[in-house]
Amino acid sequence: MRWLLLCGVALGLGGCMGGGKPAWSYYEACDAGSFTAMVDCGKRARAVGCAEARTCSTNGDTYAAYADALAAKVRAREITDADARLKLVEFRSRLVSDQRTADYQRAAVAAAAAPVTCNRIGNTTNCY
Repeated sequence: MRWLLLCGVALGLGGCMGGGKPAWSYYEACDAGSFTAMVDCGKRARAVGCAEARTCSTNGDTYAAYADALAAKVRAREITDADARLKLVEFRSRLVSDQRTADYQRAAVAAAAAPVTCNRIGNTTNCY
């Protein structure tokens, strides 16, 4: 029973960040030039995706806000295009890692709360 629950959580992680496409997929699909152009395009594409799905994830909103902040720094020439790309990839990795940790913690709590059934046959006890 617990194994099945953990497998279900692992399969759910494939989509990460909830239903629909992750926010960064819109940005990466737009990557055709400068960082600021990618952010502008990704922001528009995500807005369309959110309107179609009628929802946007909180993590996606956080990612979009961070991308906007980095784009503003690039426009102000405070950081380079390459630095902004690197920072955005690092931020994405942290978001995914934090989400996976939270998902695993929820799965562990659910597994610990699941009922346990034990069968005794002779000197052997098997619990599920």
